[in-house]
Amino acid sequence: PDGWAWDIESEEVFALLKQVRAELYDVFGEGEYFHLGCDEARSITQNKELREKLPAFLERLTHEVEAEGRRPMLWMDMLLERDIFPNCYTSGEKDEVEALRGATAPSTVFIDWQYGCHESPVPSLLSLKDCGRDAMGAPWYNEGNYSAYVNTVADNDMHGIMLTTWHTLKDR
Repeated sequence: PDGWAWDIESEEVFALLKQVRAELYDVFGEGEYFHLGCDEARSITQNKELREKLPAFLERLTHEVEAEGRRPMLWMDMLLERDIFPNCYTSGEKDEVEALRGATAPSTVFIDWQYGCHESPVPSLLSLKDCGRDAMGAPWYNEGNYSAYVNTVADNDMHGIMLTTWHTLKDR
């Protein structure tokens, strides 16, 4: 609706995304994972009609990546229930979260990024382990956030940590 989201039903979009993935596979070579993004998709999460189409999009997209021999990875803010985790950014509707998660390919790794969580365990990350998928934490920018995620992952035998840099790589 605002030009900042894919037309998630368009065959042209699926073809373009497949082409981009192929180019990235070629550039970066062998690998086990492919991160599909999906964070902060406000155009979709704030539009009921688009949210209703999201499970089919995620199902197709993650299964395509799985068929290409990689494990899909997704940012989870859209697939975490809104307002139930303190200091966490979440945008999923309570009655939709389970369907969204269940629509993804079984090998999908759920990645939780929260930058305001400084105490372990990080509740949003812990909730992802409870849904039966591999989950990773993605802390950013400050030691308190790093420590909270590392401790949560280590204390709960989770899949791992993904360090992010965003626009701050030049600052480190």
